[in-house]
Amino acid sequence: MSKNILITGASRGIGYLTAKTLAKGGHHVIASMRDIKGHNAAIATELAGWAAEHGHSLEVVELDVTSEDSVDSAIQALEERLDIDVLINNAGIMPCGITEAYTPEQVSACLDVNVVGVARTCRAVLPHMRERKSGLLIHISSSSGRLAMPFFGLYCASKWALEAMAESMHYELASFGVESIIVEPGGHGTDLIQSPPAPSDTRCIESYGDIAKAPANIVDMFQGVFAQGDKSTDAQNVADQLAELVDMEGERPIRTTVGHNMGVDQINTRVAPVQAEFIRSFLPMAGIEAQDNRLFVSATITLKPEYYDEGLAALESIIPQTLNEPGCHVFTLMKNKEGNGTLHLFECFEDEQALMLHYEQDYTKAVFAQYEEWLEKPVEVTKMLASSSVTSAQF
Repeated sequence: MSKNILITGASRGIGYLTAKTLAKGGHHVIASMRDIKGHNAAIATELAGWAAEHGHSLEVVELDVTSEDSVDSAIQALEERLDIDVLINNAGIMPCGITEAYTPEQVSACLDVNVVGVARTCRAVLPHMRERKSGLLIHISSSSGRLAMPFFGLYCASKWALEAMAESMHYELASFGVESIIVEPGGHGTDLIQSPPAPSDTRCIESYGDIAKAPANIVDMFQGVFAQGDKSTDAQNVADQLAELVDMEGERPIRTTVGHNMGVDQINTRVAPVQAEFIRSFLPMAGIEAQDNRLFVSATITLKPEYYDEGLAALESIIPQTLNEPGCHVFTLMKNKEGNGTLHLFECFEDEQALMLHYEQDYTKAVFAQYEEWLEKPVEVTKMLASSSVTSAQF
């Protein structure tokens, strides 16, 4: 079904590619950017001409996420003639340099784009989405939204803040039928790395000695990697993933990684059960009844010593594939700290049907086919609905 999709920062990189990808997918795309009659006039004309030539539905609008007046007037004008179904918060900057050497003014400028800019656009579209009981917010974060990276301290700080805000809205907006989700790309070749904002306190930079050369070395390294043109670092991967999320039926995952994520999948998998348990405990304290009918599965697997490594590797191999299955929210494996060959598998699926779909996957069947030979004793399985009154006591 065609949707009206507003994209911020569509003049370049991921935003530009996503605008074209979604328009080709049959959606009506509102590609927003700053200064469409000045600095971005050429790209605005190119996008509009491309859409007209190929019969796609795409329009370019003026929107500066650092200006509340610009955001409010643009979105109000759009809502007077169409319903914004999806907002993709893509506009952002990526500073790279000695963290201490960024002045408070530079820190504020980064947060104004990467965090406050997102808040501005959300505040402008959400009243309309909540009234319609329908809508989707997609926030473009980064692997840096889960990792702390030297010389990207300011960028990481902005993306960590973005993720906290986006996930909090995920829970707050659920009863209105509005989803707030996060996409975490790894390193992809865009112009963000071509000229990252550098710190301006030169005296501070000089005091770091040879370490001050590190940011430039990192930028050169990334530029060299991207220049190789490897498919895994093609920013089109992110645009394709965004299109998949837009078209997805049912509840979408809160977080989706794209490309080389430097272990972020593992972080997300480990954190998810803790976060879910906290939310189940927290919402009642806030006087909110959780409407959660997801199915939780706990499996205790005890492997024979001679098959432990083989069994562990097989189970670990299906984790990323399972997390990409529709209806799968959590799929994580933990080792028993006593080291006695026991593994604990925690799964969370949308419902029983989603769990059965998982069991029917060929890569899942391949692991199950070996279970009987690997096992020291039968697998102990517990299933429970998240909304059960005893769930928190069990998980």
